[in-house]
Amino acid sequence: NNLHVVHHMHPQTAWYDLPGLYAGNREKYLMRNDGYRYTSYAQVFRQYFWRAKDKVPHPLWLKP
Repeated sequence: NNLHVVHHMHPQTAWYDLPGLYAGNREKYLMRNDGYRYTSYAQVFRQYFWRAKDKVPHPLWLKP
């Protein structure tokens, strides 16, 4: 979710304080995260319910 980057930038912060940090510095976190965000879980389901977001690597597949 959108709090993932906040958690990685502030790993010692309690989970319940992350939304406040994000709300207070939203643009900073979006810049740090290259604008990667979802508006809701519904958006995630609509986009990726029937298709994978990324290819799943397999340890036996050759790397390009």
